[in-house]
Amino acid sequence: MWTETKQEKCELITTHKNADIHFKDKTKVLKVKSATYLGCNLGIKSTSKEELSKRFSNTMATMKKLDIFWRHSDCDIAVKVYTADAILRAKLLYGLESAQLIPSVAKRMETLQLKVLRQY
Repeated sequence: MWTETKQEKCELITTHKNADIHFKDKTKVLKVKSATYLGCNLGIKSTSKEELSKRFSNTMATMKKLDIFWRHSDCDIAVKVYTADAILRAKLLYGLESAQLIPSVAKRMETLQLKVLRQY
């Protein structure tokens, strides 16, 4: 059985080269340049553009997996649209409440939505 302690889950992202953060038992916290937290990539040099590009590609992969459902199910189109909206919207937008969406990203979202609707 795989177990992980709380200390093994902790990661430190810092710009200070001499940062000495440790636990009570004097074990040092692992320093990393980027980490995933609640499904979002955080890092010193991370940009929202990189995060959104990754999310778009993951959403497209999920959309391809749903292709079997769209082509071979006997559901009404309304159910298919509702299902696609629920799954793909969550995949793309989870954890992006604070991301600043520039017009080009909004355009990519519209394009993705139209691509999903054309699947039916």
